[in-house]
Amino acid sequence: WVSGPSTIAPSGADFISGGAWGLYNNRLAVAVLKGQQLRLHSFDVNNANRSDDGIVIVSNQGRLRTAVSAPDGSLWVLQDADSAKILRVQPQ
Repeated sequence: WVSGPSTIAPSGADFISGGAWGLYNNRLAVAVLKGQQLRLHSFDVNNANRSDDGIVIVSNQGRLRTAVSAPDGSLWVLQDADSAKILRVQPQ
């Protein structure tokens, strides 16, 4: 996967799953350092696994280091800062 001609500096990623995510189920959640976003990407297995541009579901939280699926189906997202927090992202 390539983030594009001008990198957004993707970092850690994990797949999300569960009916509560609705249309976002089975997408790849990608933490972005430079873009300071959490993006959800889907893949087209019939087209060399190409990804879409991603849907931004978190922004304005600073640089994001990684995203990990939590046991309850939400996402834990780690900020990249001296006073970093672990953010919990839940489907709405």
